[in-house]
Amino acid sequence: IGNACQDNYWKISGMEYGVTYYWSVQTVDNGYKASEFAPEQSFSLLHYYNVSGFVNRLGYGSIDYGMVEAYTINEQNEPALVSTKTLNGTNSFAFTGIREGNITLKVIPNTSYYPQYFPIYLGTTPVYDDADKLFLEKDTAGIIITFPILLDIPGGSGSVNGEFVFIDSIMGPKTVSISKRKSPETGEPVPDVWVYLFNSEGDVFSWDVTDDSGNFSF
Repeated sequence: IGNACQDNYWKISGMEYGVTYYWSVQTVDNGYKASEFAPEQSFSLLHYYNVSGFVNRLGYGSIDYGMVEAYTINEQNEPALVSTKTLNGTNSFAFTGIREGNITLKVIPNTSYYPQYFPIYLGTTPVYDDADKLFLEKDTAGIIITFPILLDIPGGSGSVNGEFVFIDSIMGPKTVSISKRKSPETGEPVPDVWVYLFNSEGDVFSWDVTDDSGNFSF
């Protein structure tokens, strides 16, 4: 009974993208006695687009092995991983069905092929806060992510040691030096984490990847 009769769905046409719609439902019995409306809910219609591009090395050709990650970014500047693509013998990548709005990309090179290169975001930076953000409002092709020329790091007998301090915010400081990485939730070591050492100009001076015990060294 009611405008939906005995159906459990209702079709609406002519809706617009980018508009927030609010809805609720109620039941009506055979005597036309109605229940209270359910708690109000809302939704918006969003466009979805395709994103594609290439990964290069400045002065050394391309990055053909690794992974490209796509992140959407909310109003609080928080990233959410939505899709990944593997580079396997090619430096091209293509994402489909990425929601409109702010996004960024991250490239993780395969260290078996490129041991001297570290992951970077769009904008040639290893730090999310410094990454370029792209407002996606149409299909976007031809994005080029270029790894920079590596710093000439002098040799020496020194080392870096310290204590890991967990910062409960992606917006917090990034230049912390640690000797072991542990999960802030469980205290267990976290393997395969990229750790960076920055110089005073903010450039990556050295890096390492944590082992199975959470250890790394510069």
